[in-house]
Amino acid sequence: MPKTKATYRPEFRAEAKRLCRDSGQPRSTIARDLGISTDSFRAWMRRDDIDSGKREGLTTTECDDNGQLTKENRILREEREILKKAAAFLSVLPRKDSGQAVPERPKGRDVANIDVRSFGV
Repeated sequence: MPKTKATYRPEFRAEAKRLCRDSGQPRSTIARDLGISTDSFRAWMRRDDIDSGKREGLTTTECDDNGQLTKENRILREEREILKKAAAFLSVLPRKDSGQAVPERPKGRDVANIDVRSFGV
């Protein structure tokens, strides 16, 4: 059976990091004493060093912002694709008030590869 991912309260993490900084003991000893995986504890310490500016890298806030911007970018790209397909579909429909000859509506799929029959027109 797979192991479940342990979650630790922020207070516990902060206390463990403070203990590491103040005690001068090796990280592996502190992690073992607290019952934490040494890799997890090392990652906490690295993240804390980055957030405090002692180490190069993206801070937690920057990573969160980057994730949010990536999500927004994906949504905007999807919306743009939908609008391009809608514009292509609407461009082949006749205008009633234009007085122009009504072009023949495409059968099946149009230039934007949209199934026009699904719109019920």
